[in-house]
Amino acid sequence: MIERISYFFVTLIAGIGMIWISEQGRANSPAPIPVTIPTNSATTARAIIAPDNLQLVIGGMPQPFNFQNEIPIAGDLQAKLEIQPGDERYTRTAELFLYQATAQQPIDSTRILVTGRMRYMDHGTFRQVAERLGDGHYAINLPFAMPGEWELDFDIGAMEKQRTLTIFIDLFQ
Repeated sequence: MIERISYFFVTLIAGIGMIWISEQGRANSPAPIPVTIPTNSATTARAIIAPDNLQLVIGGMPQPFNFQNEIPIAGDLQAKLEIQPGDERYTRTAELFLYQATAQQPIDSTRILVTGRMRYMDHGTFRQVAERLGDGHYAINLPFAMPGEWELDFDIGAMEKQRTLTIFIDLFQ
């Protein structure tokens, strides 16, 4: 009988602890941001979309990432990345700006291939080649099949170097 009572209290305390931890996570989560979503009509609709949780993976270790961060690619090669909601459900558009840090020169002669896969489920893989927009600016459509935790590998070949930039994205809207 005493074992059942102690098991009950351990379970109760663990449950309270889990509720407290989940509430702490909600309190620290980023606030939803308004995003303009293009529509077929002449007007645009406004919607609230929670920002995706992004992590930059360096040396196998994920680190929090925001769009103001410069990303070291290789040596003097730097990048800036921005990911926005796309036109369709669960799609995103990534914009990557590549430049040489010391000369502040954009890198235009680069081939970028993005491979996306779910981190914990096998729901296929997509591969997209970045569209070159000029002045070191590249755009990539990211056709996620469903919400969940995704890994994006940006294979970047620039300045005679081939590097892979890995981003984890938690996509839930």
